[in-house]
Amino acid sequence: MARRRLRLAYIVNQSKRKASYQKRKRGLVKKLNELTVLCSADAAMIMYSSFEQGPVIWPTVERVQELIARFMQLPDVQQTRRMMSQDSFVAQWLEKLGTQLLKLKQENREKEMNAVMHKIFRGEQIVDYLSSVDLNDLGWVLNTNIAESDLRLVRDSPTLAPPSVVAPTDVFSGQSYQDMVGMQIPNLNPAWNWTFSNQNDPTQGGPGPSTSQQNP
Repeated sequence: MARRRLRLAYIVNQSKRKASYQKRKRGLVKKLNELTVLCSADAAMIMYSSFEQGPVIWPTVERVQELIARFMQLPDVQQTRRMMSQDSFVAQWLEKLGTQLLKLKQENREKEMNAVMHKIFRGEQIVDYLSSVDLNDLGWVLNTNIAESDLRLVRDSPTLAPPSVVAPTDVFSGQSYQDMVGMQIPNLNPAWNWTFSNQNDPTQGGPGPSTSQQNP
């Protein structure tokens, strides 16, 4: 059975909050002891809580004082090199989640446009119902698939010259995929006169190929 995800929020009920405090305090002391024994780390703890009459000190007052004195003797640069406040930790965590979310959006959007591309290849008349942003992204997916096929062809046939390439568009952040994944996509079909503009996604303002095409 999967463990239920912890909701990180203040516990309003006092009895539940006290039980959670006691449980996590024991777990924290256990982890500190494991670090010192298994990894030979120098560790100490000072913790204040409304459920305690005084500070919780581990392992002893003398050991805590010794480690604090050793820390204060370090230069200021070494003291603050890995220091992290709660605000900076939350900001770093949110930035990481934002990066993961952007990556998932890009992957889902690419899958969605691939599905649309296959529907068009099967003869379904859905192009008229696509927005300018959809057509912009569909053009990127088509160019991506053509480029990957062309690169495989060049790899299998070394005598062929590699294609000229242009950077595709990231419709979510306004940055190029080239910056994010180091990949460049060619505009292989000269009949597709894709031009880059900021008009295709008024909500994002990111550059992208225009939806006007010249039929061969």
